[in-house]
Amino acid sequence: MAAVPPRMMPAGEFKTKCLALMDAVRETREEIIITKHGHPVARLAPCADERQYPMLWGMCRDEIRVYGDIVSPPPLDEEWMAHWADQWNEWLSLPDGIDEPSAIEH
Repeated sequence: MAAVPPRMMPAGEFKTKCLALMDAVRETREEIIITKHGHPVARLAPCADERQYPMLWGMCRDEIRVYGDIVSPPPLDEEWMAHWADQWNEWLSLPDGIDEPSAIEH
């Protein structure tokens, strides 16, 4: 049995019929070559098997539980604030190009 050559279609025609052509390719499993000025530029081909690509939306339903507020920023405790305030002040006091206070010559 000889292989059937793929259907050729100008880009302008493809543009006007795109969604219908996508459905047709899925149903017939036949690819379409899209041309521009008579030269092939793209191929619309069916996926190998739709079952190979499961729908990801809802995939982890009943697997993940969310407790509490996941939108608001977390509360910051005093220890965390003090640590990062010290770090920030240290970074601001260093000259450009100096990574550590010990590298500054007095």
